Amino acid sequence: MEPHLCVGIDVGCKAHRIGIATPDGSILEEFDISHTDALFQDFIRRVETREQQLALPIAVAMEGYNGYARPLDRLV
Repeated sequence: MEPHLCVGIDVGCKAHRIGIATPDGSILEEFDISHTDALFQDFIRRVETREQQLALPIAVAMEGYNGYARPLDRLV
């Protein structure tokens, strides 16, 4: 399998925990975002910046429950 920039999202009812890692598992960033459009866009921008820096495709793993991932799941 080709190496990927790894993005993990732990979905919460009020905030989401984000982790961005290299293919070898080294953590580049960990941060929380509230459930707002502005912070969703900040999350997307941060992932795109890392994608450009490392020239790697993105793989996203997202855990969600009870609909709390919406609308973030559609943006990803």
